[in-house]
Amino acid sequence: MLPVLVTATLAMSMALLFLRRDQRSLLLFLAVGSVSFFLYTISVYIAKKGGITEFTTFVLFGTNGVRQHLLKQVYTVHNLGFMMALGRYLSPYFLLLSALDLSGKLNGKKGVVTALLLSIIPLLSIVLYMPQVFELISSNEWMMEAVVNFSKMWIMVYILSADILMVVEFFFIKLQFFRIRFLMKLMFILSLSVIYGVFFPQDPAQVYLFYRNEYMWMLGLWYLHKGFSTGIYYVVVAGSLCAGLVSMASLIRYFSITFGEEVAEVKIRRESSSATRGVSMFVHGTKNDLLATRILLEKVGQNYPQDQEVKKLKAINDGLMGRLDKLNKAIKVNSIKLYPVEVKEILDLSLQRIRETFSSYPIDVKGLDSRCLILADRNFLSEAFTNIIQNGIEATVQNGSRDPIEICVEDGRVWVEIIFSDRGKGIDKKVKKHIWEPFHSSKNSSTNWGIGMYFTRLVVRRHMGSISFSRRKEGGTSFVVMLPKAGKGDR
Repeated sequence: MLPVLVTATLAMSMALLFLRRDQRSLLLFLAVGSVSFFLYTISVYIAKKGGITEFTTFVLFGTNGVRQHLLKQVYTVHNLGFMMALGRYLSPYFLLLSALDLSGKLNGKKGVVTALLLSIIPLLSIVLYMPQVFELISSNEWMMEAVVNFSKMWIMVYILSADILMVVEFFFIKLQFFRIRFLMKLMFILSLSVIYGVFFPQDPAQVYLFYRNEYMWMLGLWYLHKGFSTGIYYVVVAGSLCAGLVSMASLIRYFSITFGEEVAEVKIRRESSSATRGVSMFVHGTKNDLLATRILLEKVGQNYPQDQEVKKLKAINDGLMGRLDKLNKAIKVNSIKLYPVEVKEILDLSLQRIRETFSSYPIDVKGLDSRCLILADRNFLSEAFTNIIQNGIEATVQNGSRDPIEICVEDGRVWVEIIFSDRGKGIDKKVKKHIWEPFHSSKNSSTNWGIGMYFTRLVVRRHMGSISFSRRKEGGTSFVVMLPKAGKGDR
């Protein structure tokens, strides 16, 4: 049963690596792979050793046929012992590296140095357990006991460090979005640690020496020793199975979220690529025509200064020019230049722009006393925020309300979260699937080209951030923008 769960988890980690192809997915795959390899060597050893119950056979092998298959595998004692040593000493190393990476502490040159320093002890243990070296060590019982105890000690330190690091990081995360995401990673590391922790007492020395003396029983799986009661045995086995289920479930959930985001990203990139072809030429040509029209309208306006129809035509012409400017910005977001700037400054600029159109509409802002810095392009990011606020106002008014737009700034440890909430009727399910796509709008197409949210998402992504939305319990929609922090301001 346990091998099935571990194999499924290994398959999911491999799929995650294929999908993301980054450092994080590689470390997760290596952690799962090394634990799986360690369990495989233990299963081969127990299958050849024999003397286990039917229930143990079910837990460790699933069926007796699997046990018989492992029993027939041809390995020398030295080969099996060294394979077990590789799995045993690489597992805690990759688990700790995964925990460091998930906690954001394995980046840049410092991360490389940390990984190299942490590899020294595992590599030393692997060298000590090489067949030729361990044969010399085992000739002296005191030296062999010292090596065995040393390996147990550093393994426990590595595993406990990984678990404590993940738990501490979880409690330090303030933003709810990241707490939920990190919880899956926390459960994965903890469950994998439990599975490994149950089996790591199986020392490769026992394989090398194969119960050469009475001391050797201490080097085997502790819960299989005859001195323990049946109750303890069943509790440990049940715990191992539960840990396997949690590990597989958390990784599947993490993979499904990652896969869903990747599919959405590919779709939007494809839509963006097809939409931007020819847009630049369209904008350039249309703006020239509108500029010519503006000159003619100004001449007509001089001859008929009181004509209301001429004024309306001027307003329509200026509106079209404004929408073309937004369209032009949307296809030129690669020109974004990032500088350290306070979130307050970006929001103040956005509110200033909003007041030009909605001078008296109520807007409640909380958390603007935060001095956190982000790397941002003032003009582009403030324009993106303006789009969100304007959409919120229009949605609230269309819903027959004049409730204030709520903006809340949450200052996290690594990220800053800006939440824009309105009291509109919410986003329709059909619109949700296409909200980020260019030229898709639920509004009147004669006054809106559906470029606003597409532009907003592009800008946020260029700022190394993310944007999402959800329905509010009290009615309306909340858009959440998350941006990486760059420190604190001076004031």
